Amino acid sequence: MRGSNSPKVRGHHSWMVWAGETSICDFALYYKIFCNDLNQSASNRFLKLETYMDVLRDQKTDFKEIIYEKSNWVARITINRPHVYNSYSTNALEELAQAFRQAAFDDEVAVIVYTGAGDKAFCTGGDVKEYQERYTRAPHDYWKYMRLFGAYIESIVNTG
Repeated sequence: MRGSNSPKVRGHHSWMVWAGETSICDFALYYKIFCNDLNQSASNRFLKLETYMDVLRDQKTDFKEIIYEKSNWVARITINRPHVYNSYSTNALEELAQAFRQAAFDDEVAVIVYTGAGDKAFCTGGDVKEYQERYTRAPHDYWKYMRLFGAYIESIVNTG
C-alpha cells in the first residue's frame, strides 16, 4: 500500500492494492488494449508487458506532435499540429494514447485538459493526406491504424 502522505488515488486506481512499481490493473489494462491478438505467444505478451510497464514508469515529455505539460495536479495534453488544423496522424495517435495512459497512472495528476494548438480548430479528425499517401498503398496497414485509434480512445476512457 502507498504511504499515507501520497496523493489521493482516483478513478480506476481506487480499488487497487499496489505491489511495488506495478499493479494488477496495470496488467489488466495492458492486456485489454495490447493483447487482444490470441495468436501471440505468452512470451511475446510478457515482453510487451515489460515494455508497457517501462512506458508507464518513464515520464515522457519529448513528444513530436503533441505537448504534454504537468503542473499543480493538472496534465495538459495539446495536439500540436495547427498547420493541418490539429488533424491526428498515426504518430499523433500513438503519442496521445501514451500521454493519456501516462496521465492516468500518475498520482500527481488529478485533472487532464485536452486541447488543440492554435486558434482555428481543436481537431478536425484524421489526417486525410497521410491516409492518401500511406494507407491507399498498403490498405492492410489501415486496420493497424484503426486498432491504434481504438487504443487512443480507450486510453481516454480509462483515465478514470
